[in-house]
Amino acid sequence: MKKSFFFAVFALSCAHHQHGPNSIVVVHSQSEVDVWLEDATAFVGDKVIFYKDECRFVGKSRTCKKALIGKGTVQKLLGESRYSVSVDDGSILDEHAKVEKEQKK
Repeated sequence: MKKSFFFAVFALSCAHHQHGPNSIVVVHSQSEVDVWLEDATAFVGDKVIFYKDECRFVGKSRTCKKALIGKGTVQKLLGESRYSVSVDDGSILDEHAKVEKEQKK
């Protein structure tokens, strides 16, 4: 009984951690993903960027920067803060990539 309870709690905590805000929720293929964009209003045609945080320690402080790994275009609204995105050719994504709406310059 204790083992199954521990496993259930562990599985739920891992599942919750993987699909947080500004993340890829479902990878359908290397050209189509579903994303969760927190605090962003996106429309069909809007651009998004996929990135990973590259962090390093300098003394006792940690500094991080966004390392671009790809771009995509919103194709469809799936629900509140959830979108279907087509991934640009050449982008290599995995479930650990972060995503956000591209800022207009």
